[in-house]
Amino acid sequence: MGAWYKRLVGRWLGGQATQPEVVAVAAWATVPTIVGHTALWLVRFALYGTEILQTNHPTIDASPRIVQLSLGLAATGFSLWSVYVSIVGFAEVNRFSVARSVATSLLTPVLILTAGIAILVGVIVFRASRY
Repeated sequence: MGAWYKRLVGRWLGGQATQPEVVAVAAWATVPTIVGHTALWLVRFALYGTEILQTNHPTIDASPRIVQLSLGLAATGFSLWSVYVSIVGFAEVNRFSVARSVATSLLTPVLILTAGIAILVGVIVFRASRY
């Protein structure tokens, strides 16, 4: 549904993408996050073993802060890379600027939230009118 909403907002802003193109961009945008976080999980497993799966983390807690900070920053970097791929890819398939793609990415959740609130209000009004 997210791709459908994003395509709708993209059309409002002059985009020309087809639904399969929008879905493909959404799928490809997940690749940096999936690959990056998997690689980081493997690094954590190599550093700390099965301790990452346990409730107590004495080795992890005792490790240098720079290691923990580096792993956290790397995770953030992979997530931001996915956002970049999504925005640039969406701009490419819609044949419009990156600025419009950013606007689409910001307006889409507003549209989804507005639709959800409208449905919720409609249900509440319908139920209230029955009594």
